[in-house]
Amino acid sequence: MLIQFRVLGVKEKICILKGCQERRRDRPEFQHHRKPSTVSMAGNAPSSVAALKCSAGVKEELETQKSIFDPHGVDPNLVRKMEYDALVWSSLHGLVVGDRASQMSGRLPGVGLVHAPISLLPMSFPESHWKQACEVAPIFNELVDRVSLDAKFLQEALSRTKKVDVFTSRLLDIHAKMIDMDKKEEIRLGLHRSDYMLDEQTNLLLQIELNTISSSFPGLSCLVSELHRSLLHQFKQHLGLDPERVPENNAVGQFAEALSVVMVVVQTEERNMDGEAVAVVYFRAGYAPTDYPSESEWSARLLIEQSCAIKCPSIAYHLAGTKKIQQELAKPNQLERFLENKDDIAKVRKCFAGLWSLDDSSTVKDAIQRPGLYVMKPQREGGGNNIYGDDVRLALQRLEKEGVEEDAAYILMQRIFPTISPAILIREGVSHKDHVISELGVYAVYLRNKTNVIMNGQSGYLMRTKVSSSNEGGVAAGFAVLDSIYLIYREPKDCGGRRSELIWCKAKMKRVFGAKKDKEPPPSIEDASSRITKRGDNVEEKIKKLDAELARYKEQIKKTRPGPAQEAVKARAMRVLKQKRMYEGQRDMLYNQTFNLDQVAFAAEGIKDAQQTMSALKSANNELKGMMKTVKIQDIDNLQDEMLDLMDVSNEIQESLGRSYNVPDDIDEDELLGELDALEADMGFETEGDGVPAYLQPDKEPDVEAELNLPSAPAGRANVQAEDELGLPAVPRASLRG
Repeated sequence: MLIQFRVLGVKEKICILKGCQERRRDRPEFQHHRKPSTVSMAGNAPSSVAALKCSAGVKEELETQKSIFDPHGVDPNLVRKMEYDALVWSSLHGLVVGDRASQMSGRLPGVGLVHAPISLLPMSFPESHWKQACEVAPIFNELVDRVSLDAKFLQEALSRTKKVDVFTSRLLDIHAKMIDMDKKEEIRLGLHRSDYMLDEQTNLLLQIELNTISSSFPGLSCLVSELHRSLLHQFKQHLGLDPERVPENNAVGQFAEALSVVMVVVQTEERNMDGEAVAVVYFRAGYAPTDYPSESEWSARLLIEQSCAIKCPSIAYHLAGTKKIQQELAKPNQLERFLENKDDIAKVRKCFAGLWSLDDSSTVKDAIQRPGLYVMKPQREGGGNNIYGDDVRLALQRLEKEGVEEDAAYILMQRIFPTISPAILIREGVSHKDHVISELGVYAVYLRNKTNVIMNGQSGYLMRTKVSSSNEGGVAAGFAVLDSIYLIYREPKDCGGRRSELIWCKAKMKRVFGAKKDKEPPPSIEDASSRITKRGDNVEEKIKKLDAELARYKEQIKKTRPGPAQEAVKARAMRVLKQKRMYEGQRDMLYNQTFNLDQVAFAAEGIKDAQQTMSALKSANNELKGMMKTVKIQDIDNLQDEMLDLMDVSNEIQESLGRSYNVPDDIDEDELLGELDALEADMGFETEGDGVPAYLQPDKEPDVEAELNLPSAPAGRANVQAEDELGLPAVPRASLRG
């Protein structure tokens, strides 16, 4: 197709042969466009990029509704109703693309259209990661701009790739001519899209690639967000989802503000033509070798770069978005070359996945051994070019075998494994349930006039969802569908203290994203020691069997004569002896491991004992402190003083009670002492030799029997006087008579 345009005074007629069928994975067959608006180039014009408005929070009534959402569990009748309404909405609002089955599609306006492939409901996405992606968008814009100004860095970083990649070589040649011309882009325009996936294992938002050319789908992505907000609002009672949690998406409006007058470079049967070019050149194509089938296209690209038109992107911006430059920027200390703010560097580096050049032998070796953990990427934009799985091993082995420099045309990237979620996908009017993974693309606008930054910020988003079994993610290629995001899990400070909302969000995220399975507990030291000891015992049994076999061979050697037979027996004995030595080495190694484990176990037990001792001491200390709180030394001193006072009072009471009554007060104690001494003297005269006073000695009575001179009693039986029952002498009976 011949397109005639005027580029700031340069009038040329350029034949642009539109390329073959579009292969870029994010290339739509039809894209909704609005009429571009004019952007002021005033030196102090403020940025017109408005931040995306996020949800204000889940409404109170939603907190009592169902907290777990699974699209596969929705009532089938409700699903059919939502599908019908979604298709009607798409037709009315232009959410359509060209129909591949229609030959007239793309040739006549409004002919051969079909609804865009979409997801029926938005995909849950953590709000914290959404904010992170929006926050780094202007930083990546600034990074691309500064990299594009370092011509030496671009040429050196892509020098090896230039030798083996013809397409990259032609781009570098144009860039070199701009350097020789000292061509400087005073006004630089970038419409970028940074693609991310949320890695399930690390819970990190990792960048897949940064697109600086043909960042498609800003129009359709806006419409999908509006569709989902409309469905959630219409079926709010049935789904229990808040439509305000689908972020507003104005990507196409922000792009239009950045474009003053647009010339679109298109491919064959492109359905997205609108406007003519006189001041700004927007490359809707030109990122793939198939877009340059002849020298005419390369001449046109060179002419555009030589002109004073604003290019989107310029050749330097185009090169800054290549895979090799992305890998070079991931190297240590490379970001510091272009960015000064340490916080910005940390934020960008946090988004980087693992990226390696193929001249890293250790990484290449690991990729051959574990190809499922890597993706092999060529220096190409679009889908269908990457290498996955066992094909990575085969490709690397082929490159090593051939020993050519073709490895410079590829990089290795860490493969990201996002969370698998349920979804309902609609393509060509037919829906089906499947388990899917999603990729988030964040649009960003950058417009600079010399030193004045006019626009710099994120400007919308694109969510693409594909079945989990698919490696490729292109919408137009039939792998993925257009989607939007549903923000979940707000930070506690944003929840306004509403704990029920936080629990609701967590439950929904767990249901949609899935919960991690509990890991098996690691083996204990005792288990490992027991297992190794058992292995050692088995080896010991084998050694004993080999000893018995050696003893048998020794007897055979003694009994056989020297010769071939004896040599054969010796050979078998040597083989058995080698096995024995090998087993002995294994046994010793196992026993050493057991010894080490026993040492570790002993140390662990010692630490446990120390912990228990410390715990007991702490407990006793706390108990003693508690008891000491009830006992105060001041109270004890006061108690002792009170006891002494009480004892003194008691003594006084006893003395008082022991005093005599009616004792004359005029008695002289000296006189009493004198009388006492005289009494003692008188008592001394009465005391006999035995020291007993006379008045205390028994009286001496006369012998009555001697005085009466009575005769003695006749000898014989003594007359024993009878006693009564009381032990007294009994009264004679005669006396009683008388």
